[in-house]
Amino acid sequence: MDRFFDGLGQRWARSIVIVASATVAILNAQAVFAAPTLYGIVSTSTFGPSEFGSLDPATGAFTRIGSATLPAGGYYAPVYDPTRNVFYVTSVPFSNTTKSEFFAEIDPDTGVLTQHQLGFFQFPVGLGVDTTTGQLYGIVSTSTFGPSEFGSIDPATDTYTRIGSATLPAGGYYAPVYDPTRDVFYVTSVPFSDSTKSEFFDEIDADTGVITPRHVGFFQFPVGLGLGGAAVTSVPEPGSALQLLAGVVGIALVASGKLVGPFGDARPWRTDRAVPDPKRQAVCGQPRLHVTVAQVICLAGEFAAWRSSSSD
Repeated sequence: MDRFFDGLGQRWARSIVIVASATVAILNAQAVFAAPTLYGIVSTSTFGPSEFGSLDPATGAFTRIGSATLPAGGYYAPVYDPTRNVFYVTSVPFSNTTKSEFFAEIDPDTGVLTQHQLGFFQFPVGLGVDTTTGQLYGIVSTSTFGPSEFGSIDPATDTYTRIGSATLPAGGYYAPVYDPTRDVFYVTSVPFSDSTKSEFFDEIDADTGVITPRHVGFFQFPVGLGLGGAAVTSVPEPGSALQLLAGVVGIALVASGKLVGPFGDARPWRTDRAVPDPKRQAVCGQPRLHVTVAQVICLAGEFAAWRSSSSD
């Protein structure tokens, strides 16, 4: 029996692709349908700093997470990155008249707050996240009194890259919201601190930075925007439906105990290859909320290499 299975190298390689594809589909489906948790930045005193924690909508109970604080004096608009499980938020509240080159990253599990600093005279006055890729975007002020710009932000290097040449009015903060079905951001046409209301809101193309004004109606002033729907939190990667179909076969192979790979031998009658190779485990990256197609291909290649190096 052992020689029979060992002689099917190519079939094993196809099997690991199928099983890895099933993992992609299952994990991505969990990202969409997992029960959400409400979090809040909460002020607990008149003049003291604000805290981070979870909120129970059923009871209104606030549970502080961690011990980090944010400056008091106004409101915040945190945005969530489902690919990294972190929140991004401006380092100062929207009512603050002094801008900051910093923005904060908050771990919702621990409450740990990490400060990020953009370049000289680059003030993030609004943050938004592409919830399908985790790409962070910002509305950034680059002068004391001039208009604000739109661009991408890399939290790993704290680099801001302007996209397009459009501008938004200066003078305050924004709260862009992302539409994953159209790859656009929606934002009020004037900052929150503006004393003059506007009947317009803006649509920003995330790829080109082109801003398209949208008119609501006479004496109808959009002073806050939000996007609802099942697809807002997270959208599966393209190909997940096909991967899920292949996954049915992969699950059957696992259940039958006829799968062996670089992470150990699943066949119950084998005991000589039960130890995973940590070097191979590290090659394809650590598992995250979204398992990528690239990781599936990497796993297949590693499996083939493992089969060649571990033959009897």
